[in-house]
Amino acid sequence: MATTMTVRPPQDIQDRYTVLAKKTGRPRSFYINKALEDSIDELEEVYGVLHDLEEYRAGRLKPLSSDEARRACGL
Repeated sequence: MATTMTVRPPQDIQDRYTVLAKKTGRPRSFYINKALEDSIDELEEVYGVLHDLEEYRAGRLKPLSSDEARRACGL
């Protein structure tokens, strides 16, 4: 089930989605949802790694030896 989310992109981005929608006959929301869907995996990975790096630098994340890493991965 879809829910409503409010975003406020810059006007030039809104204009580009509007032009794309008019050219293709699809609603702007189709393309905005597609962009969100396509980018979430990368954002989760990048910001997850950055979070882990911050945790490591703060001493809250214990590094693993290569043997421990292999065991954790089931290798």
